[in-house]
Amino acid sequence: MKLISLNCRQCGAPLSVPEDVKHVTCMHCGTQLGVVHEGGAAYTERLDQLDQRTSEIEERVDQLDRQQKIVQLDQEWEREQAEYWVKDKHGNAHPPSAAGAVFMCIFAIGGAIAFVSFAVLSGAPRSGVVFTLVGGLIFGLVGVITGIVQLGKVGRHQEAKRRYRQRREQLLKRD
Repeated sequence: MKLISLNCRQCGAPLSVPEDVKHVTCMHCGTQLGVVHEGGAAYTERLDQLDQRTSEIEERVDQLDRQQKIVQLDQEWEREQAEYWVKDKHGNAHPPSAAGAVFMCIFAIGGAIAFVSFAVLSGAPRSGVVFTLVGGLIFGLVGVITGIVQLGKVGRHQEAKRRYRQRREQLLKRD
């Protein structure tokens, strides 16, 4: 068994220890030491300092891990929310609006009433009245169904946004 010569990191006393030893206690001052091998050199370090540095490194790694998870969550949210967004007549995407969905339903019902009123009050031949009535009902039905679908999208978007914010808040609380 080969011995290596070291000095105590606390009191400087000479130490001779087997080269495969990882921990030693100084016989002069009683300090617990770690034997560190780097390249061809070896030296001692107080174990309490090693513990402190290890704790600091673990804390930094945890912080970097949380930051990376937050960035990943934000990127996933950007992709997910695009599934809920709607496009306006100019092709611009934006979050769905409950007010817009309700307006669409009201507009569709108003349009259907206008069609039906026109058909009844116009005095047109029977085939024209039926065509106008059916057109008005289809217009109203399509508008109301579209508005209801839009309201569902609003609800799903709000729920997804709530879950995203909750997960993000949990990650931030760990800091």
